[in-house]
Amino acid sequence: MSIIEIFGFGFAGFFAGLMLFNGVLRWVGTVLVLANDTTNAGSKGKGVRIATATVFGSGFWLLVVAIGGAYFIHAEPYSTPLFVGAALAIIQLGIVVGQFVLKKRAQGDKDAA
Repeated sequence: MSIIEIFGFGFAGFFAGLMLFNGVLRWVGTVLVLANDTTNAGSKGKGVRIATATVFGSGFWLLVVAIGGAYFIHAEPYSTPLFVGAALAIIQLGIVVGQFVLKKRAQGDKDAA
């Protein structure tokens, strides 16, 4: 593989990692908001709302597709740059989100994650 192909597949993996991280983070945030909702405390509908958000939300399905895609392309020659690019994107966004949450918690914001 040429250097252009390596960087191209690396960029594609980075972009896929950005999309995966954002989708899963949005899904987890939605489930956490529904789980911590106190407006209907003790109602039986909370589990149904969480299950509905999981089934109809895109984050869970992005995760399923990413795992399935990783399984099917792991033996291809272009899989290494894709996986490295995706890992770099997830690590970078994880650091940014972690810094944001720590900053908000230090300010005393109870809604920070």
